[in-house]
Amino acid sequence: MFFYLDSEWYSLNSYIFTINDTQKEFEDRLAKKRWPVYEKTMYADKLKKDDKILFYLAGTGMHKFAGSAVVYSLSEDKKGRFVKIDSIQVWKKTIEIKKIMGNLGIIKNPKYYGAYLAGGIKRLSESDYNLISKTGGKT
Repeated sequence: MFFYLDSEWYSLNSYIFTINDTQKEFEDRLAKKRWPVYEKTMYADKLKKDDKILFYLAGTGMHKFAGSAVVYSLSEDKKGRFVKIDSIQVWKKTIEIKKIMGNLGIIKNPKYYGAYLAGGIKRLSESDYNLISKTGGKT
């Protein structure tokens, strides 16, 4: 008997976790090592231990990548579902999206770059992940 395993099921993946809130809320989530996910948050049900995360800060005056982490687990309590995160790195120098969006495969039309990052969690190609993470903290 043979079993077909979809590579999406067992491989590690890369994601962007987007927050459209204050810097303080971002810092609070990292301090608690938990990131809320909501009923309609895309990809929340696909997350697995050790999947890679990049944090994107959206909103007025932000529009930047600010760090990385890995998924520890997906949990739920009386407040709702959340992702437990680990190996958190906050970059001293963030990356403005406008400086690299022309090189990112996830962004098909730079004029509407925000639409490609909306939705809480977005899946990211390995090449996009590597470009952002290797640039992180160095610009």
